[in-house]
Formats: sequence, structure tokens, C-alpha cells
Amino acid sequence: MNTRQKLEIIQKRLGLTQTKLAERFGVSFVAFNNWWTGKAVPRPKMLTAIEELYLEVTGQKVISGEQLDAKKRALRQKSSEHKNIIAEILNNPDIRDQFILQLTYNSNIL
Repeated sequence: MNTRQKLEIIQKRLGLTQTKLAERFGVSFVAFNNWWTGKAVPRPKMLTAIEELYLEVTGQKVISGEQLDAKKRALRQKSSEHKNIIAEILNNPDIRDQFILQLTYNSNIL
């Protein structure tokens, strides 16, 4: 797959114009357009950035085991901090009544 094909897929998935995509890569529209038309080839650093974004938008991004474990630990810690939020709401009449009032108001807003 060539650079243009990857850029087209990135553009379609993100719903960006070529100008906005050029801004995202931190290059001028002229440079980006030269990549698009095949008049120029991005430098290795930009090729890496294009490849990474391509993998991300297509769902093929590979996450290392260490990063994955770190994210899992962070999620476990956050979930343990908020484990008993439902019990807190149900056991506190003031919070429960306010919560029900907000739900009722927001469900009848339309």
C-alpha cells in the first residue's frame, strides 16, 4: 500500500480535509499535496507518523505488553475508587432524591 492510499484511508476515517490533515501532521498544504499526488515522498519521520496514524485509524495499532499492563492497572485503580457509588446514592436520601429529580427532568426534556 502506498502513501497516498494510506492518506486517503486516514482522511476518510477521520473525516478531515486535506488542509486539516496537513495541519495534523504539522506540514504545509503544499508539502501534503505533493505527497498526495506522488510528486514527493515524505521524510522517514513523517512516513513513521503516517504509518502510526494509519494503524490507529484502521484498528491495527499494536500495544506493547508493558503499556497494556500499565493501562489495566490504571483502570483497576480507578474502578476501585468508584466501586460503591450506587450504594452511596441509595443509602443517602438527599443524594438519591436529587439524582432521581435530575433523571426525571432530563428524561422529560424532549
